[in-house]
Amino acid sequence: MFRGRDDPVSALRNGDGPDLRGIIDMAWLLVVVAGLLEVAWALGLKASAGFTRPLPSVLTVLAMVISFFLLAQAMKVLPVG
Repeated sequence: MFRGRDDPVSALRNGDGPDLRGIIDMAWLLVVVAGLLEVAWALGLKASAGFTRPLPSVLTVLAMVISFFLLAQAMKVLPVG
């Protein structure tokens, strides 16, 4: 998404551009929430009894989708390497 000088992480490190600390803090919060949702869907796999129980199955899949979405949003800002 970000290339060259539009990269918010590089701008923060170099001291160029606006203060992006709040954006990065929010991205880390998304990672923490996604991690909690990963724990929830791991527990939900057992509760769904092989996806034979409808409500736990739906909640498990919902937790999976939201978890991956939040991780994807955080990856737009956080450095990976």
